Amino acid sequence: MDENFVEPPKPTKIIDGIEISGEFEQAVELMNSGQNVFITGRAGTGKSTLLQYWQKQAEKKVVILAPTGIAALNVGGQTIHSFCGFPPRLFYPDSLSPTSDSKKLKLLEQVDTVVVDEISMVSALLFDGLEAFLRINKGGGMIPFGGCQIILIGDLYQLPPVVSRIEGKAFYSMYKSPYFFNAKTRMDFNLIELSKIYRQSNLEFINTLNNIRLGQSTQADLILLNSRVKPMPDDGEFCVTLAPTNRAVATINKAKLDALVGEKVVYEAEIKGKFKEKDCPADPFLELKVDAQILMVSNDSKGRWVNGSVGKIIDLPDIVFDEEFDDDDDDEVTITVELDNGECYEVARQTWEMNEYVFEDKTKKLEFEKVGSCKQFPIRLAWAITCHKSQGLTLQKMNVDLTQGGFFAHGQAYVTLSRAASLEGLFLIKSLNLNDLNKNIDNRVKAFFASKFR
Repeated sequence: MDENFVEPPKPTKIIDGIEISGEFEQAVELMNSGQNVFITGRAGTGKSTLLQYWQKQAEKKVVILAPTGIAALNVGGQTIHSFCGFPPRLFYPDSLSPTSDSKKLKLLEQVDTVVVDEISMVSALLFDGLEAFLRINKGGGMIPFGGCQIILIGDLYQLPPVVSRIEGKAFYSMYKSPYFFNAKTRMDFNLIELSKIYRQSNLEFINTLNNIRLGQSTQADLILLNSRVKPMPDDGEFCVTLAPTNRAVATINKAKLDALVGEKVVYEAEIKGKFKEKDCPADPFLELKVDAQILMVSNDSKGRWVNGSVGKIIDLPDIVFDEEFDDDDDDEVTITVELDNGECYEVARQTWEMNEYVFEDKTKKLEFEKVGSCKQFPIRLAWAITCHKSQGLTLQKMNVDLTQGGFFAHGQAYVTLSRAASLEGLFLIKSLNLNDLNKNIDNRVKAFFASKFR
């Protein structure tokens, strides 16, 4: 990978409510240039905001891809597997055949740029597969990526690719590591690292988080973090506990829900087409009681809440949605929620659509074709959530619980602790040690960046 890294200029301006820094402008200029770009940066540096801003003004035919269904929903794109027609199991990029899908070939003829978001979770094999798919079906088998501009976005110090135990032996016979940078594909990328943190403002806390990210935590960092070993305020109201495992989270949420008086109401999501239950941002089987603590999992079109807003249930409709229920009326059925800012809102069910890119002859544009949907209240039970599912969230009050098991994966400590909007909003059940913070950092990621920022 050959890149040019230039220290970005510092001036900022505001456009459409977005703070456009010098490094944002530099990134946008490169994204518009047709050159391949890898945009990285710490948690809270505005990588998603940059993509949204660029999309609005890009004069290109762009496809946005992501490694998982939820990540694809978050950026309004499609999964790599779905776009390329890859099987859900291990495959061999060198053995791919040209697609016979005429609609896909027509689409590929028009695509200028492919954006891959959450690149940290894209494996070397999947990256090679994407390159081969584009080259075989668009570049006549000769031009890398079929001649498309490739824009990668993500932080390799956050959650890594997952290689299953079953596929591990075959995978590691082909690749030195799971990361995309160990793909066989030749990569020439300009590297931009966003540096300004928007999530936190306390410089000492920001520096501590950066040390955790790099696996370089010090005794001073430990003292700062362990100063937050204290009980949650207000009996933990509106404070979300982050724990490493699904089992720990399920135990906490079940105990809290069972402790509430009143009847439990279950709302089942309405899932259609190719949409998979595991990709539903909300709980597919949403179990609630009045006073249950919840997390909003969408950005409200009216600005009343954002993805990650915390609240509690005030009132529940006693109704079961089924095929006989009139779809035209169900938006009037609402759950009453009080958010942590004291505001109360009526929350209706929301529809998430699974879309696939197509080229529309009439408009001469890339359009979406709906292939599935999920309808559910945009709510998740949230006395506790997993560290993994917290990625991308900003939490005003959060509690870290390692009593049922510690951090076990690369980037997990950093992803978890960097969700806190402030040091004052962070609470720990038990003291951390340097091993908790530094032991899981993957030295292959450190070596990759060391070679790029010499």
